[in-house]
Amino acid sequence: AAACQSFFCSHTKMSAATLHAIGPLDGRYRGRLDTVSAHFSEYAYIKHRVEVEIEYFINLLKMSPPLPQLASMSPPSDALVAKLRAVYTNFTDEDATWVKTTEFKGGAAGGPPLATNHDVKAVEYFLKYKMVQMSSEPGLEALIQVKEFIHFGLTSQDINNTCYPLMIMRFWRDIYMPKLAHIVTTLDCFARQWAEIP
Repeated sequence: AAACQSFFCSHTKMSAATLHAIGPLDGRYRGRLDTVSAHFSEYAYIKHRVEVEIEYFINLLKMSPPLPQLASMSPPSDALVAKLRAVYTNFTDEDATWVKTTEFKGGAAGGPPLATNHDVKAVEYFLKYKMVQMSSEPGLEALIQVKEFIHFGLTSQDINNTCYPLMIMRFWRDIYMPKLAHIVTTLDCFARQWAEIP
């Protein structure tokens, strides 16, 4: 009985976060869904928004003829493009926390003192903060003068409705299709192995 009790306890330990989860997917099955979390979590959603905003800004800089206000940085150098893309390729939990703090509370370092109460607006403030930081580097001083072109001419839904299909497409390509291919291959092997069994 003691052995059974020990086995039961070792397999039913749950963290406080698990006990307070909304449902089983982010509760007791959370450990099995880490790869899914990388595509559909709040962190992933924010990161994709940052990516869409950055890529839009890069394409603004690449316009020909350029917008008059961006002419001094157009076309962007490879180094500048790499620096901008690093904002989302190197996106961290701390960056996501900065965005959520700005959305719900305000007062994040370099951000507005009050909450935006708006998710995409918080992302916009985050990117402007990053551009101010980058403008202190040699050759990037002009970024501080063009930071207001982040989110220029866009609505929140332009960002969100670009993020969703991007998230789904990457999940389908990187997780779903390889898993499905593995299942099909396994079933094919079993079918050949057991073909003569009535």
